[in-house]
Amino acid sequence: MYEVGRAMPPVIVNSAISNNIFYQPTIAGIDFDFVTGPHSLTVSNNLSTNELYVYNTTLTGVTYVKNRTKNTAATILVNPGVDFHLKTDSPAVGAGTHINAPASDYDGAIRGNPPCIGAYEGVGLSK
Repeated sequence: MYEVGRAMPPVIVNSAISNNIFYQPTIAGIDFDFVTGPHSLTVSNNLSTNELYVYNTTLTGVTYVKNRTKNTAATILVNPGVDFHLKTDSPAVGAGTHINAPASDYDGAIRGNPPCIGAYEGVGLSK
């Protein structure tokens, strides 16, 4: 079954969406638009300035763990839209999961245990 101009999306199997900050999504950080639902998808330790997820059908096979929604960007980031380092008191500091997380952040800083949510670790908060 195909929608005009769009191929059928693949089924997601044994996957995770973790440790992300969704900054100013229009509706939500994740939009599940599947013909058939995922199998063993874990959505965990994400933070969004709006809703985290929406979907067009009732999904089974998705587990949600420790996600945070409707956070104000100014309480999370040093300079929203410009500098995505975390503020000292950001709810993302130490709120991530180490499962499937990279060993270092975007700046090369070693991740803590538990790691921060987002591209930058809370170690050496800057700017």
